[in-house]
Amino acid sequence: MDTQFAWAILLVAYAGILVIFYLFVIKPRRDAARRHKELVTSLARGDEIITAGGIHGRVVSVKETTCVIEVTPGTQITLERGAVRARREASD
Repeated sequence: MDTQFAWAILLVAYAGILVIFYLFVIKPRRDAARRHKELVTSLARGDEIITAGGIHGRVVSVKETTCVIEVTPGTQITLERGAVRARREASD
């Protein structure tokens, strides 16, 4: 009976480790991926963004897979929509 009890405790411990792994690793990554997808799909002209490379700019146009941003007056860059990291709060 003692070995069955030991196996049951071991099984519960492994299940606990899997739950902790899910809560601290898998779920946060899924949530971040969902938020990024929502950001990319909601891009619109005039949004101020920050790219994954750290470039700040304003969205000039949005196409299916790319967007054009203006980093300084007259300087425009075309980039993949997935390269947008964050939407910047508009500065006054």
